[in-house]
Order: sequence, then structure tokens, then C-alpha cells
Amino acid sequence: MMVELGTSMSMHDRVLAVIQGRKPDRIPFCDRLELWHTALIRQNRLPADFDGLSLNESHRKAGIGQLKFVRPHDFRLNGVELTISVDNEEVSRETAPECQGWPLMQELVQTDRPGSTVFEFVTPVGKISLRQVVLPEAVAWSETCYTAENPIKEPEDFDTVRWIIEHMDVIPRFDRIRAGEAEVGDFGFVVPKLERIPFQEVLIDLVGELNTFYVLNDNPSYIHKLLAAIDELRVKTAAVLSNLDSPYVEFVDNVTGHMTNPKLFAEYAIPEYQRYCELYHAQGKRVGSHFDGELRPLLGQLRDTGLDVIESISPAPLTECTFDELWQSVGGGPPLMWGVIPSPLLEESTPEAELHEFVDHVLETVNGAPIILGVSDMVLGNNLIERVEWCARRIKEHVI
Repeated sequence: MMVELGTSMSMHDRVLAVIQGRKPDRIPFCDRLELWHTALIRQNRLPADFDGLSLNESHRKAGIGQLKFVRPHDFRLNGVELTISVDNEEVSRETAPECQGWPLMQELVQTDRPGSTVFEFVTPVGKISLRQVVLPEAVAWSETCYTAENPIKEPEDFDTVRWIIEHMDVIPRFDRIRAGEAEVGDFGFVVPKLERIPFQEVLIDLVGELNTFYVLNDNPSYIHKLLAAIDELRVKTAAVLSNLDSPYVEFVDNVTGHMTNPKLFAEYAIPEYQRYCELYHAQGKRVGSHFDGELRPLLGQLRDTGLDVIESISPAPLTECTFDELWQSVGGGPPLMWGVIPSPLLEESTPEAELHEFVDHVLETVNGAPIILGVSDMVLGNNLIERVEWCARRIKEHVI
């Protein structure tokens, strides 16, 4: 149903309308302020008019809808003993642990202080370990930990990882989605976030970029068997989420064409996206993925994925790919673009006129076609909230 002229929608309903192929009353502006908010609190630099405001209140004051990612399920690692050590000191040991994400388990890393966290997984067929590091500057700027050691380091680790995946249970945690929706209210949008598609999980989390290329060249069967195991888990997850009443889900894939190049994207990513989109579309859900990297090499392939949304679109100057190139490739969708306003334009070192020119050009180019605007990848601690507020006002006054 088309929205009648003059009808005022909530930010939530604007985002939902665009995702579902309906026309909103105006272009939605929705993204994340968490890093900005937390970083400035830690640095005691919150602007006076934001001091004391919650994250939710800060979103409303700045005029940018609150995008909130929430995991709709846990994993139970059956037959696994997990030991967690921080800076070489054991802090916990558990059998058959439950976790929100795997293998990274980032919710168990203390991000408010620097340090090294090691996760050791002992199974009947072998032992693997993962190390994640929080740097001092990451604490100050509210950035996430980075993976210093991937779980798969030796050939035998492939078998251990497959064993863990094959014995996992997927446990629904739909109450988290409802709690998130209650938290952000009508001025935000909660996205149930899915693990990466199999190839992206192997590339980023399990094996690592460089080693993935070596193994694909020397022993491709290792990768293919692992991809098959992860695929079964993703299908199992989709079956569990068939009972989740949400209109949209998103893979946290962090796709960049410099790593998942066109050949790999065609061979591994496109078939996986098509397969999972078919499963979730049958449930009445639209499907997106987090595409925050360099997309110029993949422009001719994006429409082949079957995705409804590519979120966190990051054009130049964040990447080499310009907004115009992206719009010529997928403008209006599918897949729809979510993001587009690059965070460097919100920095004090960038003349404000460049931001104004960019946003005005985007609004003129879109010309009523469906899009969800946001700050890509998100609003950072070195971004000026006044520029976010300007974007919100400019987008609000734009007539579609």
C-alpha cells in the first residue's frame, strides 16, 4: 500500500516500508551511534547537550534512527570443553558451553580494558584455540577486538572444527529480539543478525585470508568439506528461525571485493546467498548482508545474489568505489542500498561543504527510488555529531 501524501510515519515504519517494497513518507535515516556514544563517554568528550543522555535518547536528539543488531539464537557446543584465559590467566572453564556467536564469541571478550583473550576448545577428536586482542586505543575509541590467531592453524584443525560444527545445537533466543524492539521503540529498527555465510566465515574467522588462499590452491577439499559442514549449520539455523516473527534478517559478512574477488564471489558467495535467500523468503523474511568493503570489483554481480538489501554500503572516500558507480549498478534495488554516507565526511578535517555536496547529490540522484540512508560503516568517535544532525535535517526536509 502506498503512503498517502502528508502521512507521518515512524522511523521504524519507514525502514520497514523500504525493505518491503512500499513507499515511505520520506527517506529513512537509520544507523548506529554506539561507537560514537561509548568512545566520547570514555574520553569525557560528550557534547554538553548530549551529556547524561542514553544511547536511545542520543539517537532521537541527533535525528538518526537507531539500527540495532541482535542475535536471535545461541549455539550449544556439545561435547566441547571451553577454557577462557585473559592475559595468560584462566578465568573460566565450562563443558558444553552456550554462546551467541562462534567461533569469535565476542560477547565474552572484555572490551573495556586492553588485553589478550584465548579461547581453547577441547573435543574428542582434537584441540583448537582462538586468540583475540583488545588494544589500548581500541578501548579509548570503543572499537572491537581483533583476531590475532584463527582457530585453524594446522591441517588436523579442519577435522576438529568440523566436529564442533557438526555437533552444535541452535537454541532460539527470540526474547532478545523483542527486548531490543522495546528498547529502540518506534525510532529504531532491530535486525536479527545471522552468522557469516560459509565462505566468509572460513575466510575471516576460521582460517584467515592468506591461509584460505593457500589451502584453496594446495588442498581445496579441506575448504570444501568445511564449507559443507557450515552450510548444514546455516540450514539448521534457518529452520529454527522459521518460528521468528521478524520481517528481515541479515548476514554479518563484511564483504570486500579485494578479498572475496569476483571469481571467488561467483563460485562460493552467490550460490550461498541464493540458497539462504530462498529459505528465508519462504518464511516471509527479506534478507540482507553487511557489505562494508570495496565493492567496485563486484558491481556486476550484486544483483545475482538474490539479496534484498546490502547494508553498510561504504563509497569513496572510504573505498575506491563511488556512489555513482554503486547507483548505476544496483540503484533502486534489488538489492537495496543501506548506508551510503561515508563517515570521513563527518570528520572535522573534512570541509563541511563536501558533506553537503555529497548528501545533496545523493538525494538528487535517488529521486524517489528506494534507499535507506545511514553513516557507513557507522558513526565513529572522531565524527562530529553536528554533522549527523545536519544530515538528519536535510534528509527530513527532502520531498520524495
